[in-house]
Amino acid sequence: MTTQGIIIGGDSNIEYLIPIWFDVYKKTNDYPITFFDFGLSLEMKTFCKKHFDVISIDELNPSLDLPIHLEDQIKWELLYSSNFYHFRKSWFKKPQACSLSPYDYSIWIDLDCLVYTSLSAIFEGLNGPILSLREEGADQILLEQELNINLPNEITYNSGVILFSKLHPVIELWAKKSMQEAHRFIGDQHILSRILFENSFEVKVLPKEYNWSYSWGQNNQIKIHHFHGIGKKELIETYHQLI
Repeated sequence: MTTQGIIIGGDSNIEYLIPIWFDVYKKTNDYPITFFDFGLSLEMKTFCKKHFDVISIDELNPSLDLPIHLEDQIKWELLYSSNFYHFRKSWFKKPQACSLSPYDYSIWIDLDCLVYTSLSAIFEGLNGPILSLREEGADQILLEQELNINLPNEITYNSGVILFSKLHPVIELWAKKSMQEAHRFIGDQHILSRILFENSFEVKVLPKEYNWSYSWGQNNQIKIHHFHGIGKKELIETYHQLI
């Protein structure tokens, strides 16, 4: 029997969003959820074990301790400021989590997303290896090209929402490269994008409504609302409007 499920994960820096994420998700979905513990507080470990299957990822990423080239550091801080470094330890556990998914077909969803609708539509009719995600916004891709963060003609994909099959070859490559070369990339989605670019893997376009950036404004067709970066305050405000 083919299995389908949701995977999420995080550490103590982002755990305050877990109850919110779950409260919104469960209103329209009952797919099983596996939570990957990247370093939660004891209190939140208890919450997660009550509501989800939990898998701990304690493995250290040796490449995060390797020196970052000064030119890269300058570029990254121009793009994200210097406040993002402490998040990278968690970001680079996402590929490991995806590689350990217990489901044949999974949807990874970041904790700074609100799931407004049933996810059955994107699970329907799946057959064989699949990878589906959306491109970053055009402005973001252009800025990264101007900073020479990505290669010419390389597309940066957003990894906040990913539909994938367990057997897709990119997942294992992503996990391996993340353990070996994290010091060369801003975040996990940049490694994933580079692998897709260099290997010409087919990517099924995920409709933007399933990973809608809060920065794009309102849209009555939003399925999954993504409050990335500095959007966390707006996520809290949006949640209080929903309840």
